[in-house]
Amino acid sequence: MRRIVVGIACVLLASCGGGGRAEEPVQASSSGGVVVVEASEMPPAEIATSSGSCTTTLRVYGVTVRQGCVIDERVTSAPGSLSYACEGGAASATFGPSVFQGTVSASGEVTLDLQTGFDFSDRCHWTTKQSIRGALGSGVLAYEYREEPDPGQHGCAAACIGTASVAVAR
Repeated sequence: MRRIVVGIACVLLASCGGGGRAEEPVQASSSGGVVVVEASEMPPAEIATSSGSCTTTLRVYGVTVRQGCVIDERVTSAPGSLSYACEGGAASATFGPSVFQGTVSASGEVTLDLQTGFDFSDRCHWTTKQSIRGALGSGVLAYEYREEPDPGQHGCAAACIGTASVAVAR
């Protein structure tokens, strides 16, 4: 059986000590490595050419963050569905109730963003910026998570960042 190997690489640029959403916080894995996914686990790509709209499935198996970080990531609970204009244009990726918005270029370059907010136990309000970037044709996109307390707050926990690989169904 053919296997798809998804490498998870991480570059952590900030220390972590807090940050997390009020509902169902996610404790992300602190170790990197390689995740092997059976090809049968990836749903097939779907393309609807009659309307000029294309769709494919995106899957993130884990977000890598420093140990102790609890983050408000929106991509690991279920596969996502990427919808985009086949010839390039507006695009959206839906992961459960969260929708990333952006574009897919005619050459297949994906740029998607999502911003969320949450109140944390440090009594600060936090804003996240989550992005998915890369070339659809490569089969793997990059996910990045960044958070920061809203301006003017004091005594907030240290911010966390996270990274992951996003598998694109073929």
